Amino acid sequence: KDAAWYYPHPEEKAKQIQSRVAFSYVHGIDVVEE
Repeated sequence: KDAAWYYPHPEEKAKQIQSRVAFSYVHGIDVVEE
């Protein structure tokens, strides 16, 4: 799946990735790449 389609702006995509990484860190799980 192309995340760039949902997040055309690089900074927005970066925010999403950071959110997923932070979430996985807090919950002690790995971030699954789609």
